[in-house]
Amino acid sequence: MKHKSRLIIFAKIFGVNKSSVRAKSKAILGPAKSIKGGVRPFGVVAYDFSFGDLVTLKEESGDGYKGNYNVLAIGGQGSNVFYINAMYGYDGVISVGDLLDTEPGNMAGVVNDLKNYINSENSTFENFQRDSVRLWTIPLVNTMEVNGRKMVLVVGFAQFYVEDIEKKSGKAEIQGRFIKYVTNADIDMSLEDTGLYGVKLSR
Repeated sequence: MKHKSRLIIFAKIFGVNKSSVRAKSKAILGPAKSIKGGVRPFGVVAYDFSFGDLVTLKEESGDGYKGNYNVLAIGGQGSNVFYINAMYGYDGVISVGDLLDTEPGNMAGVVNDLKNYINSENSTFENFQRDSVRLWTIPLVNTMEVNGRKMVLVVGFAQFYVEDIEKKSGKAEIQGRFIKYVTNADIDMSLEDTGLYGVKLSR
């Protein structure tokens, strides 16, 4: 991949073979509304990101807001649930408009395993594959400035290439670079364009 803004589109995201799509059908690209499977348990405050922007996906201890470090409790609370969601992505459905609890605490226990996982792949931001283990889908939320365990609103989704995971003296930080991306997702044309898209076939 060249270091420039572009969408990564593959026919397999349709779930159909080219021969099964009639000539009069057309693909409609739209903002992702609901995503089933793979969403990582971190909340990034929605912003008008540009391609390649380096974004902190998880704050290190001391940099967060009143005990919150961009961690979300998705599908349950506690370190065990967080570990599974961080390593493999939440296996349920997350939609724009959902309210998710924040997960207070640094939650640094998974960091070494996450770092080993992404470093098992030999890639860079300038040269990665569509199925890269460093590509994470992250919920965009209205705020992370909440005290303790509180609900935040999902306002969109974004895709990031995980650039670095650091753990020093028990503090953990994760950074990723924003990309535009097409995934298997329900779409809603009324939503703001946050760079993550689904595709719908129509006639």
